[in-house]
Amino acid sequence: MIVEIRILETYYNELENRESIAGRAIVEGRAALDTLKALGTDTSSEALVPIGGGFFIKSTTPPIDKLVVTVGADVAVEKTKDDAIRFMEERLGQLEQAVSTLETQKSELARRIEAGRLGISKIAEQQQR
Repeated sequence: MIVEIRILETYYNELENRESIAGRAIVEGRAALDTLKALGTDTSSEALVPIGGGFFIKSTTPPIDKLVVTVGADVAVEKTKDDAIRFMEERLGQLEQAVSTLETQKSELARRIEAGRLGISKIAEQQQR
């Protein structure tokens, strides 16, 4: 029973790590979505472009009518700005659903871990009598 609890605790920690990764992806995705929405399709915009080592250069972006979007498995496709926004909104929805599923799994695991600990406590109590 103790080994089972340890396995469940390890799995619980793994779920927490996955939830943290998904949460960071959501924050990054929302920032990208806000940036996409702010970029003009009719006018150029000024932007800071990272060049590495904490250095940036000022640059002027042309009017945005098409973007290159990574769709997974190292595959990128060209999309219109509106299509890219819809794609990012869908991706964020999937990530939010994944976080919700992870939270549900964590709750179930926490319940099972606590039940196992109570069982061990009862066994220890009975042996002390």
